[in-house]
Amino acid sequence: MSIDQRFSREDQDGGVRPVARMVDLQPCPFCRQPLTGKENRANPSARCKTEGCYGNKMPSVNLDVPSDVAAWNRRG
Repeated sequence: MSIDQRFSREDQDGGVRPVARMVDLQPCPFCRQPLTGKENRANPSARCKTEGCYGNKMPSVNLDVPSDVAAWNRRG
């Protein structure tokens, strides 16, 4: 699965589009859906936006902090 398929962002009209960032994030560990990100900000972040998923209640992943991305991708 490519990065563009696994990481997407919401655009202004509420749709989801692939993000051009070179951040390799694993999908949500609870629902296995790709994360939704906000890239055009001072602090880009991503999180699960799936309705009813526990991952939706977790804090966002800071995409500009490599240790946060590594922690998100660590399983087990």
